[in-house]
Amino acid sequence: MKHESWSDYWRLGEPTTLNFFRDGYTGELAAFWHRQVDALPQAARVLDLATGNGAVAVAVLRRARALGRALEIEGVDVAQIDPATHAGKQPQLREELQAIRFHPGTPAERTGLPAASYHLVTSQYGIEYGDLDASVTEIARLLRRGGSFAAILHSTDSNVAQTATRIDALLGLLLDELDLPGLMRRLLAALGDVRAAADLAQARQDAGVAAPWAELGQGIARARAFAAPDEPMRGTLRGFLQRLLAPMNEQIALAPSEKQDMLDQLATTSRNLQQRMAALRTSALEPAALERFLDRLREAGLVAEPVQHVCFGPQREAMGYGVVARRAD
Repeated sequence: MKHESWSDYWRLGEPTTLNFFRDGYTGELAAFWHRQVDALPQAARVLDLATGNGAVAVAVLRRARALGRALEIEGVDVAQIDPATHAGKQPQLREELQAIRFHPGTPAERTGLPAASYHLVTSQYGIEYGDLDASVTEIARLLRRGGSFAAILHSTDSNVAQTATRIDALLGLLLDELDLPGLMRRLLAALGDVRAAADLAQARQDAGVAAPWAELGQGIARARAFAAPDEPMRGTLRGFLQRLLAPMNEQIALAPSEKQDMLDQLATTSRNLQQRMAALRTSALEPAALERFLDRLREAGLVAEPVQHVCFGPQREAMGYGVVARRAD
Protein backbone atom coordinates (compact mmCIF):
# COMPACT_ATOMS: atom_id res chain seq x y z
CA MET A 1 0.00 0.00 0.00
CA LYS A 2 1.25 3.49 -0.82
CA HIS A 3 2.37 5.46 2.21
CA GLU A 4 0.98 8.63 0.61
CA SER A 5 -2.54 7.34 1.19
CA TRP A 6 -1.95 7.22 4.94
CA SER A 7 -0.08 10.53 4.93
CA ASP A 8 -3.09 12.17 3.25
CA TYR A 9 -5.45 10.56 5.75
CA TRP A 10 -3.56 11.64 8.85
CA ARG A 11 -3.31 15.21 7.50
CA LEU A 12 -7.11 15.35 7.75
CA GLY A 13 -6.62 15.43 11.52
CA GLU A 14 -8.53 12.25 12.33
CA PRO A 15 -7.28 10.82 15.65
CA THR A 16 -8.02 7.22 14.62
CA THR A 17 -9.42 5.24 11.70
CA LEU A 18 -12.43 4.24 13.85
CA ASN A 19 -14.97 7.07 14.07
CA PHE A 20 -16.45 5.96 17.39
CA PHE A 21 -13.11 6.60 19.15
CA ARG A 22 -12.75 10.26 18.14
CA ASP A 23 -12.75 11.30 21.82
CA GLY A 24 -10.43 8.52 23.00
CA TYR A 25 -10.57 4.81 23.65
CA THR A 26 -13.18 3.31 25.95
CA GLY A 27 -14.25 -0.14 27.07
CA GLU A 28 -11.94 -3.10 26.60
CA LEU A 29 -9.53 -1.20 24.35
CA ALA A 30 -8.97 1.42 27.06
CA ALA A 31 -8.68 -1.28 29.73
CA PHE A 32 -6.08 -3.13 27.65
CA TRP A 33 -3.84 -0.07 27.41
CA HIS A 34 -4.42 0.91 31.04
CA ARG A 35 -3.09 -2.47 32.18
CA GLN A 36 0.11 -1.96 30.24
CA VAL A 37 0.70 1.48 31.75
CA ASP A 38 -0.17 0.33 35.27
CA ALA A 39 2.72 -2.18 35.12
CA LEU A 40 5.34 0.42 34.17
CA PRO A 41 7.96 1.80 36.55
CA GLN A 42 8.36 5.50 37.24
CA ALA A 43 10.03 7.45 34.40
CA ALA A 44 9.51 4.62 31.91
CA ARG A 45 10.17 4.99 28.20
CA VAL A 46 7.42 3.97 25.78
CA LEU A 47 7.46 3.65 21.98
CA ASP A 48 4.30 3.39 19.85
CA LEU A 49 4.81 1.75 16.45
CA ALA A 50 2.69 2.80 13.44
CA THR A 51 1.30 5.53 15.66
CA GLY A 52 -0.76 7.45 13.07
CA ASN A 53 -2.00 10.61 14.79
CA GLY A 54 -0.95 9.29 18.17
CA ALA A 55 -4.20 7.91 19.59
CA VAL A 56 -2.55 5.08 21.55
CA ALA A 57 0.34 7.32 22.60
CA VAL A 58 -2.17 9.83 23.99
CA ALA A 59 -4.09 7.05 25.79
CA VAL A 60 -0.84 5.89 27.42
CA LEU A 61 0.12 9.43 28.40
CA ARG A 62 -3.29 10.15 29.91
CA ARG A 63 -3.22 6.98 31.99
CA ALA A 64 0.27 7.73 33.27
CA ARG A 65 -0.75 11.25 34.26
CA ALA A 66 -3.87 9.93 35.98
CA LEU A 67 -1.57 7.72 38.07
CA GLY A 68 0.78 10.64 38.78
CA ARG A 69 3.53 8.82 36.93
CA ALA A 70 6.10 10.44 34.65
CA LEU A 71 7.07 8.75 31.42
CA GLU A 72 8.76 9.53 28.14
CA ILE A 73 6.79 8.50 25.07
CA GLU A 74 7.60 8.47 21.38
CA GLY A 75 5.71 7.41 18.26
CA VAL A 76 6.91 6.33 14.83
CA ASP A 77 5.03 6.00 11.57
CA VAL A 78 6.09 5.38 7.99
CA ALA A 79 3.61 8.08 6.91
CA GLN A 80 4.50 11.76 7.01
CA ILE A 81 2.69 12.50 10.28
CA ASP A 82 2.55 15.71 12.32
CA PRO A 83 -0.11 14.99 14.97
CA ALA A 84 0.29 18.18 17.01
CA THR A 85 -0.46 20.23 13.88
CA HIS A 86 -3.11 18.11 12.20
CA ALA A 87 -4.87 16.28 15.05
CA GLY A 88 -4.28 18.72 17.91
CA LYS A 89 -7.36 20.87 17.30
CA GLN A 90 -8.38 21.03 20.97
CA PRO A 91 -6.07 22.80 23.44
CA GLN A 92 -5.77 19.78 25.75
CA LEU A 93 -5.10 17.39 22.91
CA ARG A 94 -2.55 19.74 21.38
CA GLU A 95 -0.68 19.90 24.69
CA GLU A 96 -0.73 16.11 25.01
CA LEU A 97 0.51 15.58 21.46
CA GLN A 98 3.27 18.14 21.95
CA ALA A 99 4.43 16.12 24.96
CA ILE A 100 5.01 13.11 22.67
CA ARG A 101 8.02 12.92 20.37
CA PHE A 102 6.93 11.77 16.91
CA HIS A 103 9.17 10.36 14.18
CA PRO A 104 7.53 10.68 10.71
CA GLY A 105 8.69 8.63 7.76
CA THR A 106 9.93 5.88 10.10
CA PRO A 107 8.91 2.26 9.47
CA ALA A 108 8.22 -0.06 12.38
CA GLU A 109 10.68 -2.57 10.92
CA ARG A 110 13.61 -0.12 10.97
CA THR A 111 13.15 2.66 13.49
CA GLY A 112 16.82 3.57 13.86
CA LEU A 113 16.16 4.23 17.56
CA PRO A 114 18.62 3.07 20.25
CA ALA A 115 18.59 -0.60 21.27
CA ALA A 116 17.41 -1.82 24.69
CA SER A 117 15.90 1.58 25.48
CA TYR A 118 12.18 1.05 26.03
CA HIS A 119 10.17 -0.41 28.88
CA LEU A 120 7.08 -0.79 26.65
CA VAL A 121 6.62 -1.00 22.89
CA THR A 122 3.03 -0.71 21.65
CA SER A 123 1.07 -0.99 18.42
CA GLN A 124 -2.61 -0.90 17.58
CA TYR A 125 -3.76 -1.85 14.09
CA GLY A 126 -0.30 -1.02 12.80
CA ILE A 127 2.55 -3.49 12.45
CA GLU A 128 0.41 -6.09 10.67
CA TYR A 129 0.32 -3.76 7.64
CA GLY A 130 4.05 -4.30 7.19
CA ASP A 131 6.59 -7.10 7.57
CA LEU A 132 5.67 -8.80 10.85
CA ASP A 133 8.86 -10.84 11.07
CA ALA A 134 11.03 -7.77 10.63
CA SER A 135 8.90 -5.84 13.14
CA VAL A 136 9.36 -8.57 15.77
CA THR A 137 13.13 -8.44 15.29
CA GLU A 138 13.05 -4.67 15.76
CA ILE A 139 10.77 -4.88 18.81
CA ALA A 140 13.12 -7.35 20.50
CA ARG A 141 16.05 -5.04 19.73
CA LEU A 142 14.29 -1.99 21.18
CA LEU A 143 13.05 -3.53 24.44
CA ARG A 144 15.00 -3.36 27.66
CA ARG A 145 15.39 -6.56 29.63
CA GLY A 146 12.09 -7.20 31.33
CA GLY A 147 10.35 -4.82 28.96
CA SER A 148 7.00 -5.59 27.36
CA PHE A 149 5.46 -5.51 23.92
CA ALA A 150 1.69 -4.97 23.70
CA ALA A 151 -0.43 -4.84 20.56
CA ILE A 152 -3.98 -5.04 19.34
CA LEU A 153 -3.96 -6.67 15.91
CA HIS A 154 -6.59 -6.99 13.23
CA SER A 155 -8.26 -10.40 13.13
CA THR A 156 -10.22 -11.79 10.20
CA ASP A 157 -13.28 -12.40 12.40
CA SER A 158 -13.35 -8.85 13.78
CA ASN A 159 -16.10 -6.34 13.10
CA VAL A 160 -13.39 -3.95 11.89
CA ALA A 161 -12.01 -6.30 9.22
CA GLN A 162 -15.43 -7.41 8.06
CA THR A 163 -16.65 -3.82 7.78
CA ALA A 164 -13.52 -2.94 5.80
CA THR A 165 -14.26 -5.79 3.40
CA ARG A 166 -17.77 -4.50 2.75
CA ILE A 167 -16.68 -0.88 2.31
CA ASP A 168 -13.90 -2.01 -0.05
CA ALA A 169 -16.56 -3.78 -2.14
CA LEU A 170 -18.81 -0.70 -2.10
CA LEU A 171 -16.01 1.57 -3.28
CA GLY A 172 -15.15 -0.88 -6.03
CA LEU A 173 -18.75 -0.57 -7.21
CA LEU A 174 -18.77 3.25 -6.99
CA LEU A 175 -15.39 3.88 -8.60
CA ASP A 176 -14.86 0.99 -11.00
CA GLU A 177 -18.07 -0.74 -12.02
CA LEU A 178 -20.36 2.31 -11.97
CA ASP A 179 -17.71 5.07 -12.22
CA LEU A 180 -20.03 7.61 -10.60
CA PRO A 181 -17.43 10.43 -10.72
CA GLY A 182 -17.11 9.81 -14.48
CA LEU A 183 -20.89 9.87 -14.91
CA MET A 184 -21.06 13.17 -13.03
CA ARG A 185 -18.29 14.63 -15.20
CA ARG A 186 -20.26 13.75 -18.34
CA LEU A 187 -23.40 15.27 -16.89
CA LEU A 188 -21.60 18.50 -15.95
CA ALA A 189 -20.13 18.71 -19.45
CA ALA A 190 -23.64 18.40 -20.90
CA LEU A 191 -24.99 21.04 -18.52
CA GLY A 192 -22.32 23.57 -19.37
CA ASP A 193 -21.91 26.66 -17.18
CA VAL A 194 -24.98 26.29 -14.98
CA ARG A 195 -24.64 28.22 -11.71
CA ALA A 196 -28.19 28.56 -10.37
CA ALA A 197 -30.88 26.09 -9.33
CA ALA A 198 -33.41 27.67 -11.68
CA ASP A 199 -31.08 27.25 -14.64
CA LEU A 200 -30.41 23.66 -13.61
CA ALA A 201 -34.14 22.86 -13.60
CA GLN A 202 -34.49 24.35 -17.07
CA ALA A 203 -31.41 22.50 -18.38
CA ARG A 204 -32.92 19.17 -17.31
CA GLN A 205 -35.45 19.53 -20.13
CA ASP A 206 -32.69 19.47 -22.74
CA ALA A 207 -32.44 16.17 -24.60
CA GLY A 208 -28.63 16.22 -24.41
CA VAL A 209 -28.80 16.45 -20.61
CA ALA A 210 -31.58 13.93 -20.00
CA ALA A 211 -29.55 10.86 -20.98
CA PRO A 212 -26.47 11.44 -18.72
CA TRP A 213 -28.81 12.59 -15.93
CA ALA A 214 -30.77 9.35 -16.15
CA GLU A 215 -27.59 7.27 -16.29
CA LEU A 216 -26.26 8.95 -13.16
CA GLY A 217 -29.59 8.40 -11.39
CA GLN A 218 -29.57 4.72 -12.29
CA GLY A 219 -26.03 4.35 -10.97
CA ILE A 220 -26.91 6.05 -7.68
CA ALA A 221 -29.97 3.80 -7.32
CA ARG A 222 -27.78 0.71 -7.77
CA ALA A 223 -25.32 1.99 -5.19
CA ARG A 224 -28.08 2.67 -2.66
CA ALA A 225 -29.54 -0.79 -3.16
CA PHE A 226 -26.09 -2.34 -2.67
CA ALA A 227 -25.43 -0.39 0.55
CA ALA A 228 -28.95 -0.70 1.99
CA PRO A 229 -28.41 -3.77 4.25
CA ASP A 230 -25.40 -2.35 6.10
CA GLU A 231 -25.14 0.87 8.17
CA PRO A 232 -21.36 1.41 7.74
CA MET A 233 -21.80 1.13 3.97
CA ARG A 234 -24.81 3.45 4.05
CA GLY A 235 -22.76 6.00 5.98
CA THR A 236 -19.87 5.75 3.52
CA LEU A 237 -22.27 6.11 0.61
CA ARG A 238 -24.02 9.15 2.16
CA GLY A 239 -20.72 10.98 2.44
CA PHE A 240 -19.70 10.00 -1.09
CA LEU A 241 -23.00 11.11 -2.63
CA GLN A 242 -23.01 14.41 -0.75
CA ARG A 243 -19.67 15.27 -2.35
CA LEU A 244 -20.62 13.78 -5.72
CA LEU A 245 -23.82 15.84 -6.00
CA ALA A 246 -22.39 19.04 -4.50
CA PRO A 247 -21.74 20.61 -7.96
CA MET A 248 -25.51 20.55 -8.53
CA ASN A 249 -26.47 21.44 -4.96
CA GLU A 250 -24.60 23.60 -2.45
CA GLN A 251 -21.66 24.24 -4.83
CA ILE A 252 -23.72 24.97 -7.95
CA ALA A 253 -22.39 28.55 -8.16
CA LEU A 254 -18.84 27.37 -8.83
CA ALA A 255 -17.24 27.62 -12.25
CA PRO A 256 -17.22 24.41 -14.36
CA SER A 257 -13.47 23.94 -13.84
CA GLU A 258 -13.88 24.19 -10.07
CA LYS A 259 -16.62 21.59 -10.16
CA GLN A 260 -14.37 19.24 -12.10
CA ASP A 261 -11.64 19.83 -9.50
CA MET A 262 -14.11 18.80 -6.78
CA LEU A 263 -14.76 15.53 -8.60
CA ASP A 264 -11.02 14.92 -8.96
CA GLN A 265 -10.63 15.36 -5.20
CA LEU A 266 -13.56 13.02 -4.53
CA ALA A 267 -12.07 10.35 -6.77
CA THR A 268 -8.66 10.68 -5.10
CA THR A 269 -9.91 10.55 -1.51
CA SER A 270 -12.29 7.68 -2.32
CA ARG A 271 -9.51 5.71 -4.00
CA ASN A 272 -7.29 6.31 -0.96
CA LEU A 273 -10.05 5.02 1.32
CA GLN A 274 -10.43 1.97 -0.90
CA GLN A 275 -6.69 1.30 -0.62
CA ARG A 276 -6.82 1.60 3.18
CA MET A 277 -9.82 -0.73 3.44
CA ALA A 278 -8.19 -3.28 1.13
CA ALA A 279 -4.96 -3.10 3.15
CA LEU A 280 -6.88 -3.60 6.39
CA ARG A 281 -8.69 -6.59 4.95
CA THR A 282 -5.53 -8.27 3.73
CA SER A 283 -3.52 -7.49 6.88
CA ALA A 284 -6.03 -9.09 9.26
CA LEU A 285 -4.63 -12.25 10.84
CA GLU A 286 -6.29 -15.64 10.65
CA PRO A 287 -5.70 -17.93 13.68
CA ALA A 288 -2.85 -19.75 11.90
CA ALA A 289 -1.14 -16.44 11.09
CA LEU A 290 -1.53 -15.36 14.71
CA GLU A 291 0.18 -18.56 15.86
CA ARG A 292 3.08 -17.92 13.49
CA PHE A 293 3.38 -14.42 14.92
CA LEU A 294 3.45 -15.77 18.48
CA ASP A 295 6.09 -18.32 17.47
CA ARG A 296 8.17 -15.51 16.03
CA LEU A 297 7.92 -13.59 19.31
CA ARG A 298 9.15 -16.66 21.21
CA GLU A 299 12.04 -17.13 18.78
CA ALA A 300 13.01 -13.50 19.42
CA GLY A 301 13.18 -14.13 23.17
CA LEU A 302 9.78 -12.80 24.24
CA VAL A 303 7.38 -14.74 26.46
CA ALA A 304 3.78 -14.24 25.35
CA GLU A 305 0.76 -14.18 27.62
CA PRO A 306 -2.49 -15.90 26.54
CA VAL A 307 -4.04 -13.94 23.68
CA GLN A 308 -7.01 -11.76 24.55
CA HIS A 309 -9.90 -11.45 22.11
CA VAL A 310 -10.69 -7.75 22.48
CA CYS A 311 -14.36 -6.78 22.15
CA PHE A 312 -16.26 -3.52 22.25
CA GLY A 313 -19.74 -2.27 23.06
CA PRO A 314 -22.85 -3.87 24.53
CA GLN A 315 -22.95 -6.37 21.67
CA ARG A 316 -19.31 -7.28 22.36
CA GLU A 317 -18.27 -6.87 18.76
CA ALA A 318 -14.90 -8.46 18.01
CA MET A 319 -12.16 -5.84 17.61
CA GLY A 320 -9.07 -8.02 17.20
CA TYR A 321 -6.35 -9.87 19.08
CA GLY A 322 -4.76 -8.44 22.20
CA VAL A 323 -1.14 -9.67 22.41
CA VAL A 324 1.25 -9.05 25.30
CA ALA A 325 4.77 -10.46 25.49
CA ARG A 326 7.66 -9.77 27.84
CA ARG A 327 11.35 -9.87 27.11
CA ALA A 328 13.20 -12.10 29.56
CA ASP A 329 15.14 -10.40 32.34
